[in-house]
Amino acid sequence: MSNPDRISQYYRKKLEQHELTPEEWVAVRFAITKHTLIAAATTVTLGTSAFFYARSRSWSRMQSLAFASAGNLVGLSVGGVIAMESGMKTVENRLQGSGSELLYLMDRYS
Repeated sequence: MSNPDRISQYYRKKLEQHELTPEEWVAVRFAITKHTLIAAATTVTLGTSAFFYARSRSWSRMQSLAFASAGNLVGLSVGGVIAMESGMKTVENRLQGSGSELLYLMDRYS
């Protein structure tokens, strides 16, 4: 019986070595552009709201700065997760039915 870890490593190596076709490149570039903006907007929104919340309290400057920084980190994390998941779905939807090797490798590796 084959080892699942070796199979996963095989497809990971194939993904790393895969040369994108022009169609795959357009789909990936579209997903990165669109969903990077989602991550950035989420970060800015949570960071700004945390900053204004911290300023509305009678905290010291360091406490306010720490709270705003925590808001930025949470925004980056949440925005990154949302953008990564929706970006992968966008690439899959744009390459659906094209017989793309990238789509096959993504399906096998995940």
